[in-house]
Amino acid sequence: MQSLPVDSTSLKVVGKYSGEAEKIFTSWNTYLNISKSMNGFCEACALRMVLKDNDSLELFKKTAEEHFALPDPNAEPDSSKLALSINDSALKQAESSLKSSLRVNSVVSIIILVLSAASGFLIGFIVIRGSKHDIAIKRILGQSDMAIFGEFVFEQMLPAVLGVIIGGGYFLWRPLPTILIFLILLLAGVSTALAVFLKNNLMLMIKDE
Repeated sequence: MQSLPVDSTSLKVVGKYSGEAEKIFTSWNTYLNISKSMNGFCEACALRMVLKDNDSLELFKKTAEEHFALPDPNAEPDSSKLALSINDSALKQAESSLKSSLRVNSVVSIIILVLSAASGFLIGFIVIRGSKHDIAIKRILGQSDMAIFGEFVFEQMLPAVLGVIIGGGYFLWRPLPTILIFLILLLAGVSTALAVFLKNNLMLMIKDE
């Protein structure tokens, strides 16, 4: 480490960096004391800081107003209060772009959800419609409608539930709401188709085909 005299103040060099400009970085309090001792007032062209939470920017602005004055080129130097201008245009532009993207994603998510719901209902209906012959045979063999209903619901929902468990675990359950809605509507499609076919005379329906 090396000590450098600045008028009556000694600074201790604790590190160095490589760059085009020749600059000395020091703490604000040290700079404040040196500047006041040399000029009688404190002057700084820039102050850089990083907020831990960007959502606290507006709170930071209000707090800064209590300690800093508004920039005014015609104002006389005042050692009691420094002027501060916050340039947050890049942050606001990024925030605006992000909000726009989130709105688009929300619309797309709704469309995907509707299509998933419709496909779940339609798949359930088509699967049961293709099983009319099996349902008719079970009826002929004396199986009750309730037993047929429970058996087909179990057969159709078991693979779907297993797929949800495996896929949900792989994707860390992030699309869980969409998956649950798909399952519910798949069950609704299967149940609706079964209710329709069990209510009607399956033998006549098969004969008509």
